[in-house]
Amino acid sequence: MRKVVYIITIKGTTNKSVKAFPNAVIDLLNPKQDKITQRRFYDEEGNVKVNIDLMDHGHSKVHSIVPHAHDGENGERQRFFPNLPCP
Repeated sequence: MRKVVYIITIKGTTNKSVKAFPNAVIDLLNPKQDKITQRRFYDEEGNVKVNIDLMDHGHSKVHSIVPHAHDGENGERQRFFPNLPCP
């Protein structure tokens, strides 16, 4: 069976969507900066799986490496800040 992925772009500064289409990917386009600041992945049941943040949220000491990830658990964004290695 083929896995269908929906990629959606929304404008705004925050994405509070904890549910979406199964396997959806939602890009957050910050209209003031005119760039994508977050990509959120959803699992096969439409729950938040992981957020990839493409900015440091103004907290460069906590997010010294950009991009970084926030894991989703029970459909909610976690407060942990695991860093992603940059190429």
